[in-house]
Amino acid sequence: MNFSPAMSAQAKKAKGKQIRNWHLNRRSGPDLSGLARAINAQVRGWIKHYGAIYRSELYFIARRIGRAPGQMGHA
Repeated sequence: MNFSPAMSAQAKKAKGKQIRNWHLNRRSGPDLSGLARAINAQVRGWIKHYGAIYRSELYFIARRIGRAPGQMGHA
């Protein structure tokens, strides 16, 4: 039996939903530090958890956070 510590499809779906729920595409204004404070702890936890073994799994999270508003929801 094989085991891969990579992020499961279910976990990716859950993280994507959580990122969408942050409504990053609706946030505007000059104060990006407030936005960073709001999501920093959660993203740091994901980096620590998923990046410990499979750093490549972090690309999925980075792409979801950095995606342009018109592309949200497209894989």
